[in-house]
Amino acid sequence: MPEPSQPLCETRGHRPGDKIWIDRSRSTLPTGPAHRYPSDNQVESYAGGWKQCGPFNRVKSDYVHSWHYAIRGCMRPADGRPSVCGRWIVDQ
Repeated sequence: MPEPSQPLCETRGHRPGDKIWIDRSRSTLPTGPAHRYPSDNQVESYAGGWKQCGPFNRVKSDYVHSWHYAIRGCMRPADGRPSVCGRWIVDQ
């Protein structure tokens, strides 16, 4: 698990106005290799969905408590392109 002083999400090529955030499941999910990379549907059904932690107008997000939760990093470019998110991962 990362130390509280370490970022959980960091962008490369960050431009002024870009926003980043962490999506985190509302509750913990099952652990183990079969549950390491859940889908949106699994996060919704196992954990009751997710919440957005952010957005932040900087290169790094704040630390988010994630042990046994599903997390993913997301970004909204300032130039109007659609927001994008990485894949879900359960922090084990």
